Amino acid sequence: MRFRLQVVIAAAVAGILCVCGLAQTVAGLYEARGGAALEAVPAEDVTAGVAAFGSAQRWWSNPADRFSQGLLTMRLAVGAPGGQFDRARLEAASILFEQSLAEAPAEAKVWAALADARLLAGGPSASAADALAMSIELARYEPTLLALRCEMAIRMYALLDATRKAELDEQIQMLARHSAGDLVRVVRSTQRLDIVIKALEGDNATLNGFQNALRYVR
Repeated sequence: MRFRLQVVIAAAVAGILCVCGLAQTVAGLYEARGGAALEAVPAEDVTAGVAAFGSAQRWWSNPADRFSQGLLTMRLAVGAPGGQFDRARLEAASILFEQSLAEAPAEAKVWAALADARLLAGGPSASAADALAMSIELARYEPTLLALRCEMAIRMYALLDATRKAELDEQIQMLARHSAGDLVRVVRSTQRLDIVIKALEGDNATLNGFQNALRYVR
């Protein structure tokens, strides 16, 4: 009797593992299709990528897939006809980022994307500033996020308290050392050279490098 019970339990466990393996395999196929859309340009391909990541989620929950789906949704939102942002899609992207963070809250890049979506959807806000601050707290030096963080923080400068302004100064200093050219592009986008100069005061070498970049970076 005990032997039969063990056989039944073993068969049940094997069945569960088989189902889980199938689900992961199918989800992986949808993830590959969605991943290809991250490099796509036509809106039709991006839309297909959003759907593919959504299908993957139905088979296997993965916070990275929700993040990727959110990025593609944002791409559709900022590429709306007439140069306008699609607020509904920006809000949908925010929800996807929030769902991703609910499962993996320590992802600095997802917090930065959430801040970006909130900023684009509703302008400078406390919720966007909070998401940005969390991204910085989780990974103060992250080269791939420095330019985006600096631009967002500058656009929300009036909302920042002294602590967050000091964090922005630090991000600007890091970006100036990592890529003065990217910092120049941030300045041209935000039109706030004054904030950058203030952040670099006292570091003559970095300040001189940035000022030189202003002359040749387009």
